[in-house]
Amino acid sequence: MHFDIFFTHFAEKYELPVVHNVCPADKHTKRQEVKELIVSLQAQYPDLKSKIFGAMQRQPLPNWGVEPPRRGT
Repeated sequence: MHFDIFFTHFAEKYELPVVHNVCPADKHTKRQEVKELIVSLQAQYPDLKSKIFGAMQRQPLPNWGVEPPRRGT
């Protein structure tokens, strides 16, 4: 279940007020753009997240404190 839907149902069930974000950048950020891109790509590639995170684990990013696996040892 998507978190927005979960929290909406939770607030309705317990009759809690819903306070909307008043930040002018709300839902208009690069982060939101990437989240929407991932959602749209997952429609075409259902295992997208596992492939992305698997690739990140196999090829560690520089300066992230993860050492690449040593081969032949």
